[in-house]
Amino acid sequence: MPLARYVSEVSDSEKQYEGLDSDNAHIARKRALTSSTTSFEKRPPNSASSLSDMGLSESSTSLSFSNDSVSKNKTNESGDLMNFVIQTSANKKEEIDKQIAKAVFATNTSFRCLDNPHVKKAIEMLKSGYKPPSRKTISTTLLEQIYEEEKTKCFGNFSGQSVNMSIDGWSNVHNEPIVCATITTENGQ
Repeated sequence: MPLARYVSEVSDSEKQYEGLDSDNAHIARKRALTSSTTSFEKRPPNSASSLSDMGLSESSTSLSFSNDSVSKNKTNESGDLMNFVIQTSANKKEEIDKQIAKAVFATNTSFRCLDNPHVKKAIEMLKSGYKPPSRKTISTTLLEQIYEEEKTKCFGNFSGQSVNMSIDGWSNVHNEPIVCATITTENGQ
């Protein structure tokens, strides 16, 4: 496109922004630029092929391209497949394990629940590459860890306070004894 035609098209398009203040005109221009599509035309061999041939400098033009529709094939130069595997760090696994254990303890769910293949699959689907803890891990290591954490938290909250402890006992349908201990603080909590 000849430079004179380009300049006249630009000045014609600027007329639509004359009534707007500078901020609104700038926003309208930006919207028009981002919503328009760019088409490339084939130039004849004798046409200008560079910005300097058209009488323009690089600093006076601004081009922006969107790569939303461009798909890139990522290649792993080292050939190591581990970069493509979703892994759970040791700290994150410990955090998730504890949260699953707390859910099991709080809902009084059987530890065997975690051995159920459907439960295992559901948990694995939530975080690819994660293996849930076994019932043995929940019933030993995690139970002891969480018990100590909760005990420390409780004793820290009651330090220097007067408390009332209530104990109640009964048996379940299998005639097994159940004991419940409740602590109430001075302010009723």
